[in-house]
Amino acid sequence: MKKTSNQFLEIVAIAITVVIVIGIAVFFYKTKFNQKQGIQEGIKNITTITESNPVLTVKIYAYCPCKICNKQWAGMVSTGQTMAEVKEKGLNICAADPTVLPYGTTIRYDGKDYFVTDCGSAIKGNTIDILLEHHGDTLKFGVKENQTIEIISKK
Repeated sequence: MKKTSNQFLEIVAIAITVVIVIGIAVFFYKTKFNQKQGIQEGIKNITTITESNPVLTVKIYAYCPCKICNKQWAGMVSTGQTMAEVKEKGLNICAADPTVLPYGTTIRYDGKDYFVTDCGSAIKGNTIDILLEHHGDTLKFGVKENQTIEIISKK
């Protein structure tokens, strides 16, 4: 009888050891699987960001609401609204060639988002014109060649 209970205890000890080893193996497998899955999700997110926010190299000018910059259209955007109405909505304005960046497109330049609500006769191809508050600011801004903008949303 004594031999049988020792054998029984040995079998129980072996069974417990097997359960522990299997538990450890499952833990490491799941950990490695989750790490791999996390890496794959990260790569997928990077791809999504790149695909959803393409970039465009452009020449950037600046303009303001004044008559010097806008002639008879001073204070207006080509969508028919006043610049003030658009700005009241908290939107920064830019002009673009509608064949490249249609009205309603949102772009990001230098950390700021701009809403395409204007165009102009001089704005052709990969050129944008960002609206600044004062004429002096537009002169300081000048012309910036080979600038990268991010297209946040495109209509």
